[in-house]
Amino acid sequence: MTLRAVVIILLMVAALGAAGCGNLNKVPRYDLDAAGAVAPFKRYAKYDERDFINRARAEAYYPRTGEVDGPLSESARGALERHGSPDYVRYRFKSTTNELVDQWAWWDRRTTAQFVNGELVFEGPLTEMDQYMIRHGYPQKAMSQDYTLGVRRDYWTYSGLFQAPLKHVTFTGEKLISEINY
Repeated sequence: MTLRAVVIILLMVAALGAAGCGNLNKVPRYDLDAAGAVAPFKRYAKYDERDFINRARAEAYYPRTGEVDGPLSESARGALERHGSPDYVRYRFKSTTNELVDQWAWWDRRTTAQFVNGELVFEGPLTEMDQYMIRHGYPQKAMSQDYTLGVRRDYWTYSGLFQAPLKHVTFTGEKLISEINY
């Protein structure tokens, strides 16, 4: 294979890779209900586990101290007016819908809000699954199942030294249903 052919192949691979990355955060995705009105939905992380390829840090959220800084959209300012400064901010994550999501959490109010490109795409209750991730961080292993009836089930495994399992946690509809400690 000649040097020219190798360079052409590498350029084609780079172009295809860049084309896939360009699909992030163009316009937030919305669903429509039966009446045709916009129905906001919660975004879930594409990779909810810590594996040193997608995510090396254990913490999913960091505590927010002080006021939120930087330029804010109208949606973000509205959330701040309704709830005040968030207690926790989640590190930006890529969702299953291929969007980059920012998430704020108000612990005392038990409320969370998600933003895509600064636009509020979901505001709702801070679920038990969110609270668990705030307290314990990302699991080492994560698996989720979406059932046809709309119920989501998540299985998380937290490991200790040398990858020995310490805890298995199961959520159904973002409610904690089992926690097994070893």
